[in-house]
Amino acid sequence: MIGKRCLTLCALAVAGSGLARPAEPELNIALNRACYQSAAADYDHTAHLVTDGHADTYWMSRDEAAPWIYVDLGAELSFDRAVIRWGTCFASDYTVETASSGTPVRPEGWRRVARRSGISGGVDSLRFGRCRARYVRIRCENPNRENLVICEFSIFGPERFAAAPRPEGNALIDGRYELRNNDWVLQRSSYVEVAGERVSALGFDTEGWIPARVPGTVLGSYLAIGALPDPNYGAQQLMISDEFFTADFWYRNEFDLPTEFAGRRIWLNFDGVNWKADVFVNGIRAGRIEGAFIRSSFDVTELVRAGERNAVAVLVFRNDNPGAVTEQHLNDPDDNGGIIGLDSPTFLASIGWNWMPTIRGRNTGIWNDVYLSATDDVVIVDPFVKTLLPLPDTSRADLEIEVGLENRAAHPVEGWLEGAIGEVEFSLPVSLPASGNRTVRLTPQEFPQLRFEKPRLWWPNGYGGQPLYTLDLTFRQGERVSDNERVVFGIRQYAYTVVNNNFRIWVNGHPILVRGGNWGMADAMLHCDAKRYDTYVRLHKEMNLNMIRNWIGMEGDDEFYEACDRYGILIWDDFWLANPVDGPHPTDNAMFMRNVCDKIRHFRNHASVSVWTGRNEGYPPAALDSAMRYTTGLLDGTRYYLSSSAHAPVTGLGPYETKDPKWYLTHRGTTFHSEQGIVTPPNLESIRAMMPAESLWPINDMWGLHDWTQPRVQIFTDDMTRSYGEARSIEDFCRKAQMLNMEGPKALMESWQSNRGPGVMVWMSHPAWPSLICQTYDYYYEPTAAYFAFKTACEPVHVMWRADNEKVQVVNNTLGNLKDLKVRGELYDLDGRLVGKFESAADAPSNSVNDVRTMTYPAEISSVHFIRLTLHDSAGSLLSSNFYWRGTEYLDYRELSDMAQAEPEVSVSHKRVGGREVVTVSLDNTTDRVVLMLRMLLVDRQTGERILPAVYGDNYLSLVPGESREVSISFDALDRSREYSLLVEGWNTPRNSHAVRK
Repeated sequence: MIGKRCLTLCALAVAGSGLARPAEPELNIALNRACYQSAAADYDHTAHLVTDGHADTYWMSRDEAAPWIYVDLGAELSFDRAVIRWGTCFASDYTVETASSGTPVRPEGWRRVARRSGISGGVDSLRFGRCRARYVRIRCENPNRENLVICEFSIFGPERFAAAPRPEGNALIDGRYELRNNDWVLQRSSYVEVAGERVSALGFDTEGWIPARVPGTVLGSYLAIGALPDPNYGAQQLMISDEFFTADFWYRNEFDLPTEFAGRRIWLNFDGVNWKADVFVNGIRAGRIEGAFIRSSFDVTELVRAGERNAVAVLVFRNDNPGAVTEQHLNDPDDNGGIIGLDSPTFLASIGWNWMPTIRGRNTGIWNDVYLSATDDVVIVDPFVKTLLPLPDTSRADLEIEVGLENRAAHPVEGWLEGAIGEVEFSLPVSLPASGNRTVRLTPQEFPQLRFEKPRLWWPNGYGGQPLYTLDLTFRQGERVSDNERVVFGIRQYAYTVVNNNFRIWVNGHPILVRGGNWGMADAMLHCDAKRYDTYVRLHKEMNLNMIRNWIGMEGDDEFYEACDRYGILIWDDFWLANPVDGPHPTDNAMFMRNVCDKIRHFRNHASVSVWTGRNEGYPPAALDSAMRYTTGLLDGTRYYLSSSAHAPVTGLGPYETKDPKWYLTHRGTTFHSEQGIVTPPNLESIRAMMPAESLWPINDMWGLHDWTQPRVQIFTDDMTRSYGEARSIEDFCRKAQMLNMEGPKALMESWQSNRGPGVMVWMSHPAWPSLICQTYDYYYEPTAAYFAFKTACEPVHVMWRADNEKVQVVNNTLGNLKDLKVRGELYDLDGRLVGKFESAADAPSNSVNDVRTMTYPAEISSVHFIRLTLHDSAGSLLSSNFYWRGTEYLDYRELSDMAQAEPEVSVSHKRVGGREVVTVSLDNTTDRVVLMLRMLLVDRQTGERILPAVYGDNYLSLVPGESREVSISFDALDRSREYSLLVEGWNTPRNSHAVRK
């Protein structure tokens, strides 16, 4: 990467006018503003370091003719002076230019404001007439020797950019005082010269610290204040220093502790810090946190003062073994994982995989909630509700409740444990020894009210509803409430069978056909909140999926588990061990197991958690494997523990390219397969959103940076050329890619529907960043055709055609038997003529596949033709419909390019229902042609911006002549004044815009 001649720029400062006029005569308005570069010599000395206010950091250019950097001031501001502090390597000549138009990634209208020649390095100060601009650029020429360095670039003016208001800070919510957002600040530890006792003292000077985002990461905090280019766009990940962020950082917060906490025992709670941390409160060390996925609570009663000002400081330690940055290229995916495995549990994927880049800093930070809570001396700890059914009878359920109680007082305590589940209540006296603890167990034998008649059962998506119950627990000492806890749970019972080395999950006495997806990370930089989790998991529900694999345990947010409970999505829950090829064993088994124990206690009440897994694609070290097996049994005991995600009694290991229908139907669908790959590029709009226009076509290394790497992508493009012809443009590529995204993924899921194997999880259903591969919807929430392929193929009741043996089948995954069904099939040629049809009766018992007939074809038929299937119940209601294209020469669909255009009639209406907007699209194919792969896209009428996230009832659909369809599109209610348009286009339908009527 590093050339023979290097240019290094250490700091850049620009002065200008802002929104709020300060008392000072001039300000460095470039301080902590994003800086962009032509290139950098390595991964550590990048352009943002010239605006960070630290003279010991710098930008070093790569060997190029005219290196440049520019700073984005955030808004058009006034300035008249700049200072450049050069390193020992400097440019003899340079030009300062300004611009105000364009975007941060592509400013336009550059204008020269200064030119310097014959300089000799050092500190160079420039004065020029009053300028007003948003972007300021330095273009360098004639370096004095092989290397050229700038340490600081400052720009001075009367006003700084006033950033948008930050999220609300510290707040008392539901009895806990949350320390968050606005009131946290952070600083790299190398710039803090005193110990934690001083940093946590009231009044400590934090000048030069930046606002911190909590929950969040250090990197996310710098992004939030506009100090960095967006690493998700283009190649801008290469503009962020790995060395700067792969460091220890101080966090600090001052707060007024609510008076309600007076006279009580006060706890400082952390739900997640990566990787380790030392915690200080009011000048005293409170404790230590070790491991990214452990909750920590510190008794700070003697350290804080209710009703007064207090301070907390947290020194967050980086990974001991962060590993090196990986950089993907079109022909080189670089390495998966690495030495960071030694530090597990941590965010292992942050080192980079072939589906996401290396995250600078490896997601160091306080990534989950921090809050203070108050109790008396007795604390309720991790209660657990077990639900038991006398299967096959589900008319009643027994609840067994375990409640941990800890007495923090130096004397014995007597009190009452009380509980309520709706109108069902119970209580019992409890005695606790001094500084002691005990586990209280309640069963229906002692408390008959814990036997529920006609319980509302929780089911996976597609098998029933997801009712949830709430248990409220209270420990009382006399009239005082010492502590209370709420547990949300579902009544369900898991069981597991292994027959012929084949693993199957049962719920409430019924076998489940698992159709799921792997999640690597919800977001590569941990930018995921409750709303985003809800959207992502709902999209899985809408796809008719019923499982998400928490791959190597990267999801640790309550909001993820809660969303899966709501939507009936089972969780295959891994611990934090990557494939042995992708990383070494952890060095600290004791720390690892402390995190394991806490994870089990933390999430065991969630109805959706169905499986614990020790390691991805390999076996854990023997000591950890036996410890995890024992611990999951001890602390849970209701779920299966798998040592390996890919070995008996399950299968895995891909393959990771998209295959053709016959391959899936003959090679897959008989086992529980944990990773079955898909490629699935996104739509044109999303590719445009993730990279500059000049990188769109032809396929190049920018695509490689966004995961388009060998070998799978060459297979994909070869398949495209074979089936649809060579792509001639980015538009043509995206159009043909969606055809592949529909055909292969649909057959993937249908192979399990037809062959009745126990389950499959696609690799992957969800992207962690703007990726070109392995997703059903993209990073911007827009579904690919694979989303709708799965939505169709995973229907609970489904009609399908097997390409390998021509059988038409009806699948029933529901709990009930279906009788007197009608299956209709129609065969259309390329010109839209109906050349064959049939109608057959069928029955479909619960959990079955049923052959209906074998497809036959007339001798004279176009080389590409279409099969339409429908399934109706005995009352004539449509249960399922399906559509395929078929070639007389297998996989040769090139004749589709000759299809005549066909435009359906489209009408669109809109209404608001509660907090959702609902757009209804009526489609009517009045032509005599097949409308193939019709795509709908809802946009803002004024800006053209896509309305996302949105739930499309269907898309990429095909209409035969005379067919009508109604499709709903729903999304969160927006500004009532906004107007929308619906873009409609298809394989043989030109793009048209249709106004959405209110």
